[in-house]
Amino acid sequence: MAIQLAGVKATTHELIGASEIEADLDSIAESTMPGEFLYSLIASGQLAEGVRFLSCAMTPAQAIAWAYKCVRSLVREGATEPQKKALAAVEGWLSSPDDGKRRAAKGLADEAPLASPEGCIAMAVFFAEGSISPEPNPAVPPPPHVCQRIAAGAIVYAVVSDKPEKSAERFREAVNMGIALLGGKVSV
Repeated sequence: MAIQLAGVKATTHELIGASEIEADLDSIAESTMPGEFLYSLIASGQLAEGVRFLSCAMTPAQAIAWAYKCVRSLVREGATEPQKKALAAVEGWLSSPDDGKRRAAKGLADEAPLASPEGCIAMAVFFAEGSISPEPNPAVPPPPHVCQRIAAGAIVYAVVSDKPEKSAERFREAVNMGIALLGGKVSV
């Protein structure tokens, strides 16, 4: 059984490299489709790795939208005021991306703090596009796939921050949200 991921143009090997998950590339055929590999990760219980792999199959905006949806639906009650502000900044950027909102999200990520699902996703917004150097310095683009890896970190935090005994179920719920976002098929 495999998962169909619509619109994913990268190869499985490229996505493994982008997501920085540990995998023996020699044992994975070049022809292995990303959905097949994702299914094998989930089936073998490598759920966090599956989240990282799937996140890197997305555009930065898709990865942030997925993380936002997961954080909204999976995070425990009792977020602090800075965490709520960070999540609101993410929502604002998703509805109307611009550089001012992107840079504001970084400041709120620092306050949230980064070691929270809300802070992590706000930091992902900062690395989504534009320059990561302070203004008015010359533009420095974000490193490839950093946004997606940070968004994946937000999802992992959201999954394990509450009810860790149900983390396998919550990881599957998160992965299903990501597959749906890409227009894919098959629930895990």
